[in-house]
Amino acid sequence: VKEDKMFNIIFWDNNLQDLQRTKEYLESVQNEIKYDVNIEYCHEESQMFQILNAKTSPYDIFVTDIKMRNLSGIDIAQKIRDEQKNAIVIFMTSYTKYVYQSFEYAVFRYIRKDHMNEELLPALQAACEKLAVSRRTYIIIKNTQGIQKVKSSDIMYFELENRKCIIYTREERIEAWKNITQLKNELGEEVQLFIEIYRGCMVNKKHIKKVWKNENKLVLDNNIELSISRRKKKVVEETMVEYWNKHK
Repeated sequence: VKEDKMFNIIFWDNNLQDLQRTKEYLESVQNEIKYDVNIEYCHEESQMFQILNAKTSPYDIFVTDIKMRNLSGIDIAQKIRDEQKNAIVIFMTSYTKYVYQSFEYAVFRYIRKDHMNEELLPALQAACEKLAVSRRTYIIIKNTQGIQKVKSSDIMYFELENRKCIIYTREERIEAWKNITQLKNELGEEVQLFIEIYRGCMVNKKHIKKVWKNENKLVLDNNIELSISRRKKKVVEETMVEYWNKHK
């Protein structure tokens, strides 16, 4: 089943022959990708510099060689990690000696050019799936003000307050006509983003900046402090260490 939104993919390689071979292969298998994709190809450094230095990029997935004349795949990965947190970088190269260096930039996959026919399609499919999950997670809130949709990842925390569920994003405090269980059910798989810090309060791990060692408190990335119950403190600490190690 095709997803509603298209994903824009760009392949960067200054070896025109390799790029052409990639293009021919993808044209033969593009229908096997279960998402709508727009694929472009670039082999001119000046064009790639222009794309990387634009204020907003139209590309969701960058597939790049590593070792090139001036603009390497490592340079591209570093630039994207610094400025486009949600974009996915895939290395496709003949130079396997750079694989360990690539880990530093959270590269999604490492494809060997001589194994392109086995490795490229599954990598693109997995990258599209990851992007699709991050795009489709909204919940609908009804209250006295009306109806609105809120992106799950924008929720910093939610808690039970005077028998109402209060949702906090960076911009607003939203009263919802739901109980905690209903909200957790609506979040579906995205409920795994959240951790309970005391009875009736769930916090988005993505927005936790610090857990105090000697106090039962944590700090969100907008500097709001929240209390942690003593019973939950150890679990919160262990969970956050694991989460931060996975999302360096």
